[in-house]
Amino acid sequence: MNDFLPEYLEMCEKATELQDAWQSDKGDYYCEKGSCTADSVFQITEILTKEEIADYKQKNIWIPYENQLYEMWQSQPYFLREAYNYFEQNIEKGIIYVPALFKNDIKIIHLMYAMRILCGKRWDFDNKEWVHYK
Repeated sequence: MNDFLPEYLEMCEKATELQDAWQSDKGDYYCEKGSCTADSVFQITEILTKEEIADYKQKNIWIPYENQLYEMWQSQPYFLREAYNYFEQNIEKGIIYVPALFKNDIKIIHLMYAMRILCGKRWDFDNKEWVHYK
């Protein structure tokens, strides 16, 4: 079972701060750098040694699932968790731009929010890159 959109995979690959923070573990989804497609996403099925973790991080891209993204920003102070509701409402109102095709993909929304809160970045849908808020 794999429900990762190509756009989500690209967003994950370019989220370098997220990739740097990856502590690869059993159950994580990943794909090989440079060849990340929906058909090439795999899941870590065993507990890794420290050496294996370093090897995974060097060769692969972490593809977080929405619960992992939620846990990243949910551990932030209360006002940031409350801000997520505001973030979602602004997407619905069109204040924060998200193409209609992706508005119902919770992974993309959670990734956008995690990058906003944790890194101060937004996804530029035109240039397909993470950029700092101005």
